Amino acid sequence: MNTTRTILGLSVVVAMACVAQAQDFNENFDGYAAGSNLHGQGGWKGWGGSAGAGAVVSSSQASSAPNSVNITGGSDLVHEFSYSSGLWRISIDQYVPSSVTTGQSYLIFMNQYTDAGGGGGNWSIQTVADLAAGTFAEGGGSDFAGHTSTLPIVRDAWSTWTLDVNLDNNTVQQYYNGAAFGPSHQWQQSGANAIGAIDLFANNTGPVYYDNLTIQQIPEPSVLALIGLGGLAFGLRRRVR
Repeated sequence: MNTTRTILGLSVVVAMACVAQAQDFNENFDGYAAGSNLHGQGGWKGWGGSAGAGAVVSSSQASSAPNSVNITGGSDLVHEFSYSSGLWRISIDQYVPSSVTTGQSYLIFMNQYTDAGGGGGNWSIQTVADLAAGTFAEGGGSDFAGHTSTLPIVRDAWSTWTLDVNLDNNTVQQYYNGAAFGPSHQWQQSGANAIGAIDLFANNTGPVYYDNLTIQQIPEPSVLALIGLGGLAFGLRRRVR
């Protein structure tokens, strides 16, 4: 038995298994009945565990048919997660109608969340849509260490927010439709170095629609290198034969 070849083969199998398990969360809201409250379905809940802070599944808009979630009025919708190490890519599609021209709507990611005391935790990303000004802003408050970026809201079309989160280095870079939104900065100023929750908060305005939330682990460069090395070894073995 060629021990080196066996070890390489097992290493590649393990590495490829890691890649195959990369996508840890995928939500397109299509498995729920249109018009139903998401509170209590699929791990979703209203802030502080309140059904009144839930949100309605909608077929009025969809990035991937037939449904999205409508964040409006009293909606303050939460889904918890427990990712505490590694590199992650978070992506979510957003639709802002041109008819919504007052108030502020929030896309929030937290490193810690609790239902206790009516809801709370530690914030990592707070992207605020100022619907009167027609701009997005990130930042505000002690959790954000003063970093603030702004850009125009795209209306009446689906746009994509992407976050590259490195929990090993405690950094995050946010993108809007592929363009960097603000500088890379710390993922958490206080709390836990983890992806703890998403919070879709209407703040008594809206509607703003969301679809296709994914949280996907990005393989470490060392894992990709191992796969490449294993493939090269097997290729050389075939050529030698």
